[in-house]
Amino acid sequence: MRLPGMTREDTRLAIQTIFRLAQLYVPVPFDKVSRENKALLRISIGPKEDFDREGNTLAMAEVLSLRDPDPREIWFSPFVKWSEGPVTETEINPIPVGAHEVAHALGFSHNPNPGLMSPIINRLVTTPSANEMEYFWSAYEEWRPA
Repeated sequence: MRLPGMTREDTRLAIQTIFRLAQLYVPVPFDKVSRENKALLRISIGPKEDFDREGNTLAMAEVLSLRDPDPREIWFSPFVKWSEGPVTETEINPIPVGAHEVAHALGFSHNPNPGLMSPIINRLVTTPSANEMEYFWSAYEEWRPA
């Protein structure tokens, strides 16, 4: 997979970073699997018909309970110019966007306060706030670290 505007290697490194960040707040191992193997979470370029060409929607995720064993998917917009560098008017770094969407796929919902789950992506935020984590742990008490 290659995000538009990035090399395959830069895309691979960005996805690895997104999953490493997710492991900081959810004790779930993330491993790369081959296309033939069933994965709980898949990242791909989304179907063009699901995104607007203006780039208003950067990515989407299926939101399922962590207790749900069905696979979930995250789609990045094919119309956004992605970049491993800082966010500019024309380029978006996939790491904060991906961290936000992985959190959706793991059961987090939007939060009106500033943080990872704000509906407006903050390019500097890649992990949930203490309040977001408390909300998450209240739903998944069995996952709370001892």
